[in-house]
Amino acid sequence: MDRHNKPPKQLSAERREVLLTAAGRVFREKGFGSCSVDHIARESGVSKSTIYRQFANKEAIFEAVQMQVAQ
Repeated sequence: MDRHNKPPKQLSAERREVLLTAAGRVFREKGFGSCSVDHIARESGVSKSTIYRQFANKEAIFEAVQMQVAQ
């Protein structure tokens, strides 16, 4: 099933997963202080506006990555 046939909630969940995986990589490579939302957007292939629709700031992304790792 391609992305055009998926329900919006499923697409959103998939984007979130891609975003958090990429964010985890960026945080590990650059460290929290040296990475930016721009770095995460480039690495994930997700626009900054998409990121900010789901997360208030870089700290919220970092917390979500930590929660994902803890599971």
